Amino acid sequence: MRPEISARTSPAAAPGWGLAMALAGALTAACGSRTEPAPPTVAGSGAPAAVATTDARPAAVAPTLAVRPLGHARADGLAWARGPGHGAFRRAEVAAAEERWDDVVTEARAARAADPDHLAAAWLEARALGRMGRLPEALAALEIAAAGDWPAYGEASLVVPELAALRAQPMGAAWLDLAERYRAAWATAAATALIVVAGDDVVAMTADGARWLPLTRTGGVVGVLRLPGRPRLAIVTGPALAVDVLDLGTGLGGKPVALPGARVTLRWRVGTSGEPWLEATTGDGRWSIVDATAGTRTKAPTKGAVLGPRLVVVDGRVRLSRLPILGVADVAGVAADWDEDGLASAARIGRGDRAITPPPGTFIDGDTVALSPGATAVAFAAVPPGRCPTADGVAAALVVAELATGRLHRLAPWTLGAQLDWLDERTTAIAAGGALTLQAVDGAPTVVPASMPLSLLGPSEAVACAPPPTPPAPVDAAPAPTP
Repeated sequence: MRPEISARTSPAAAPGWGLAMALAGALTAACGSRTEPAPPTVAGSGAPAAVATTDARPAAVAPTLAVRPLGHARADGLAWARGPGHGAFRRAEVAAAEERWDDVVTEARAARAADPDHLAAAWLEARALGRMGRLPEALAALEIAAAGDWPAYGEASLVVPELAALRAQPMGAAWLDLAERYRAAWATAAATALIVVAGDDVVAMTADGARWLPLTRTGGVVGVLRLPGRPRLAIVTGPALAVDVLDLGTGLGGKPVALPGARVTLRWRVGTSGEPWLEATTGDGRWSIVDATAGTRTKAPTKGAVLGPRLVVVDGRVRLSRLPILGVADVAGVAADWDEDGLASAARIGRGDRAITPPPGTFIDGDTVALSPGATAVAFAAVPPGRCPTADGVAAALVVAELATGRLHRLAPWTLGAQLDWLDERTTAIAAGGALTLQAVDGAPTVVPASMPLSLLGPSEAVACAPPPTPPAPVDAAPAPTP
């Protein structure tokens, strides 16, 4: 079934859409008819008028199109604005402004030859070819851009004027029919993906670890807070703090809501209706509902259960506050006798009767507790009292406990201030010092290669341990008196 070109297809409200539209606008502004509308916003409507072409030829048979691998194959693919093809892309933009369409195509292809991950170059090339009536070539370039970033380029391809002639052809009809499959593939991949902050943008690493999906595109991300069990993500941007909510299933966001001050805490809550909402406080103790659809903040109700942890943002740095870990809706609770430092000598997960105990000499750090996606295991930092190494050599470690048996897996040393999550049911993800490590429960660690810092929440608060005290040197026995 061919999707309607309607408000549903517009990604204009997605966080980072400004960059995509700025790149697309470089071509639209350069077109012969300077009154052509930009792609509609989420509130827009209707299909744009067709754009005149020079040699469009209807295809006799619609091509067979398939959903390509989504996103990028590596985290560095997201950094095309700093990559080797960006000089050629800038020249393509200049050529578009001067309506030199052949040069646009030449330079855009040069950009992609130097950097195959340069999605903006593929998108600019597709639109230029659409203007020139070279529709099969336009479709080939469009497939690259749309598969790499469907919410930005795929959805826009259904409405931009430069591709109207393509949409009117059998090959375009095949592309429109493919849109729903791309949407479903994106929603499935994003729902189970690991959320990663790469540099100052947000990406999603698919559960198989093979692909990286762009979620924001304009930078400025300070921190993220995922809604447990639902495909929603709160995204805090700076330096003037604001928060938006991204629908991971569609890649669309709303209207960023300003959060005054340098200290902000976010949390998700749910009431009797079962529909969750996002709340924020800016340090005065008063919580307000953040409505990213309307772009407003309103007073929060007194009733409602907290879903999952809280994200604390202070001066551009973030930390996760998990305690207490309550059992709400589909989120399993963690029962323990937490001390004033958030440590416990044992814990019970959900409704299970089996107590999870850390290795001898250590405690469970409550703010690191993370359940696996299928709730068969729990990962946490097992730390000595005070969380720092002791004089007798006890240090923090990453531990995974099997909930069915209580068996412990001591996986790796733990860095104070590290961030912890799960990639899949048997693989943990640890971010520390700008590096992301995938640690399998039954295997060796893998450091994710990247040219930009990677984290799971955003830049961590600076936390450091003082060097452990040096044990006093033994005192030699006094020499025997000389007779």
